[in-house]
Amino acid sequence: MKQNNQFVNRKIGDKIYILPIGQKAAGMVKGLSLNETGAFLWDVLKGNVSEEKMVSICKEHFGIGEDGTGMLEKDVSMFLKALRDRGMLEGSKGIFGCSCSYCSDNVPMDRRSCFDNPDGTISEEISDISHYADIELGGLGVSLYGDESYFVTDFKAFMTEKLPENRMRIEVVPAEPEETAEGYYDEEAAEDTIDTEDEGIGSYNLTKENGKVLIHQQDLTVLEFDGKYVMFFPKATRIYEVHLKKDGSLARIYCESGDAVKKQDIFWVIRMLFLVFALQNGLVMVHSASILFKDKAWLFSGASGSGKSTQSRLWKKVYDVPAINGDLNLVGMKDGIPVIYGTPWCGSSGIFDIKVHPLGGIILLRRGNNTIEELTYDKKVLYVQHRIISPTWTEDMFDRGLKIVEDIVPGIYVKRYYCNKEDEAAVCIHDDIERSEAE
Repeated sequence: MKQNNQFVNRKIGDKIYILPIGQKAAGMVKGLSLNETGAFLWDVLKGNVSEEKMVSICKEHFGIGEDGTGMLEKDVSMFLKALRDRGMLEGSKGIFGCSCSYCSDNVPMDRRSCFDNPDGTISEEISDISHYADIELGGLGVSLYGDESYFVTDFKAFMTEKLPENRMRIEVVPAEPEETAEGYYDEEAAEDTIDTEDEGIGSYNLTKENGKVLIHQQDLTVLEFDGKYVMFFPKATRIYEVHLKKDGSLARIYCESGDAVKKQDIFWVIRMLFLVFALQNGLVMVHSASILFKDKAWLFSGASGSGKSTQSRLWKKVYDVPAINGDLNLVGMKDGIPVIYGTPWCGSSGIFDIKVHPLGGIILLRRGNNTIEELTYDKKVLYVQHRIISPTWTEDMFDRGLKIVEDIVPGIYVKRYYCNKEDEAAVCIHDDIERSEAE
C-alpha cells in the first residue's frame, strides 16, 4: 500500500489534514483530519508497505507492548479503511470516474491532432495575428489577440492604454484539425501502449509525445507536458485545443474560424487561462456573490442553492447596498490588505464592476434559521479554500491557493451562516458584522 499522489497532507493552524488535489479536488472529494497517530501512519505510507509492516513500525515508534497489539491492529485497519473509502491509497480504481481511454496516469494525446510543438513546449508568439485589446485584471495585464468576433464586449470595461509589466498574452487562432499529427499517437497506437495485465490504473509508455492527465471531466481535460498544459473542452465543440505555458505568460486557443465559435465559450476558456496566471501572482477566484457595505466588499459563498444571490438581494432591499459581482470574486492581498478586484466574469447575473475594494469578510452560507457559527482558524481556511475555483491541478497550484487563503483569512470576518430567505436573514448577519466591526 502507498499514498495516492492525488492527496497531500498539510498542517493548518494546529490541525493536520489530508486534502485532495488534481482530479480528486475537481471531483469534490472530501479531505480527512488526522491525529498524531494518523499523521504518522500517513507518513509511513510514502513507501510501499503492508498492513502488517505498518503495525510493526507503529509498535516500535510508540513503544507499544504485546498487550496493546490487538487494539493497534484494529486502529490501523480502521485507518486504512477510511483511506480506501476516500480513494487515498494508490491503485484505487476509478480515479477519473469513468472507463474511457483517458483514465490513466499517462496517456498519448490520441483524441485530436496537436497544433503546436510535439516536444512538450509552446511555440513563440504568432506575429501575423491582429491585436484586439489590452485589459487589466487584478493588477495584471492581459493582451488579447485575434479577430474581434471572438471576444465579448464585457472586456471593453477593463481596457487600458498602459499595460502592467506583469502580463500574459492570449491568442485566438483559427485552425482546422488534421486526421493525425506527426509525433502524436492515434487511437490504435494508443491502445498498443496499454498494459492489459494491470488490475489497477492502466499503464502507458511515457515519452515526449505523451501528456500526463491531470484533470478529466465532462467539460475539461488537462494534460501536463514539460513546459505547458494542453486543455480540451468537450462541450465547446468549436474549440479544438488550448495550450498554456506553465507560467501562464502565453496561451493559444485553436478553434474554428468565423461565427461558428461561440463568444461565451472563448470567454469561459479565457477565464480558465487567466486563473492559472492569477494564481501564479497571488490571486484566487472565490465562487461568491458580493455587496459593498461600509466601503468594504462582503462575500456570500456556498454551494448551489445556499442563497448567495438571495442574500445579496435581501441586503439591497433592507439596507440599499449595491452589489459588486453576482457570482465570482477575484481575491488577493494589496499593500498588506485583503482586497477584491473587479472582473467581467459574473455567471448569469450580469453584475460586475471594475473597481478594487477592501475585503471585509466572507460569509459561508448554508440553509437554516438564521444562526451564526463561529469557526476555528483551520476551519475558516479549509472552508474558504473549498470555495475557490482557481485550479488545483498540481501540488504547487494547491499550495499557492492555500497560501493565499491563509494570508487573507486572519484579516477578515469569516463565519458560517445558516440562513433562510426572509428579510430577517439580512438583519441577523448585518447586526453581527456591525458588532464585529465595532470591536
